[in-house]
Amino acid sequence: MARRKQSAGLSPNFVQSLARGLSVIEQWALVDQELEDGVRSVAVPLHDRTGRVIAAMNVSAHATRSSRAQLQKQILPQLQDAAAAIDDALRLR
Repeated sequence: MARRKQSAGLSPNFVQSLARGLSVIEQWALVDQELEDGVRSVAVPLHDRTGRVIAAMNVSAHATRSSRAQLQKQILPQLQDAAAAIDDALRLR
């Protein structure tokens, strides 16, 4: 039986990728098994009409089915396009 990580603890992968993630946090973020073993995800921010980040949108995949490169090259552009459309709609409200 697999043991779950303690919710208050950080995985070794999280600590290693923190600096890398901070450099791109305003544009997009890629999480590679930092929070849960076997799960990769890519996320983009959503902005209100003032440009303030109000939410994030992500796509998650099992690590055995999607590589980091696939998430970056195939999924991220689609996610960014969707976020831009949502941002535009929010600016009109």
